[in-house]
Amino acid sequence: MPPLAVDSIGVSRTITIDGTCCAGLPELNSLVDGRTYDSVYLIDTDLTLGSGEEIDVTGTFLMKSMITTTTPGGWVDEPFIFVESNAGISFSYASMRGHCTRMWGGIGLEDEASLNFSNSYMSDSYYGFYYDSSST
Repeated sequence: MPPLAVDSIGVSRTITIDGTCCAGLPELNSLVDGRTYDSVYLIDTDLTLGSGEEIDVTGTFLMKSMITTTTPGGWVDEPFIFVESNAGISFSYASMRGHCTRMWGGIGLEDEASLNFSNSYMSDSYYGFYYDSSST
C-alpha cells in the first residue's frame, strides 16, 4: 500500500515513492512562530523551535536524511526537530515520516517544552520523541 500524506482537514493523499517522489515540494528550512504548516513539506536540515515560540502542524513533514552505518550500529545525521524550553509544537491530523525509504532523527524536547500529538502519525524515526538532557 502506498504511503499516505494527511492534509489540514484530515484527508489522506497518496504519495508515490520513487526517484522523483519529492520533486517540486516546498522545502522547509526553518520554523516560523505562530504558523500553521498545513501542506506537504520536504525537510532536509535540523529545525529548531525557539523558546516562547509555538507552531501547529496539520500537514505532512517528509524528512530527508542521511544514515551512517557502522559495524555494529550506526546513527542518523539529520534531520531532527528541536523544541526549546517554553516552546510548543502541536500535531493534529498530521504525519511525519522518512523521505522515500530513509529514516530521520526525531523530536528532541527540552525542559518545559510542550508537545501535543493528536490523531497524527509518525514513522521512520530513529529516536521518536526524546528528552534532550543536554539543553540544561
